[in-house]
Amino acid sequence: SNSAARLKGKEQYKSTEWLDARLTDLGKKQAADISQFVLTAELQVELVLVSPLRRATETGCIAFASRSVPFAACELLRERAHGNPCDRRRPRSELHREFPA
Repeated sequence: SNSAARLKGKEQYKSTEWLDARLTDLGKKQAADISQFVLTAELQVELVLVSPLRRATETGCIAFASRSVPFAACELLRERAHGNPCDRRRPRSELHREFPA
């Protein structure tokens, strides 16, 4: 979503195309870097809390893919909406289909 503003301009940033945007390739790489850190740091993770925004949930799934830990999406962890499409999440039913419990 911020990538859209940089790459395509502010007007494109307001497009509904970016509603609950997916991670960019850079975001996926950064999440994979977190995953590597989690493995090498031998962190004792008991629960992963994420925002219900798709990009946050994708980040958590990639970053903790090597761990068998429960995930929970918490509305209170979500960015505050500033009126931009990227700040709005999709309905729970859609999110649950993509990220089953």
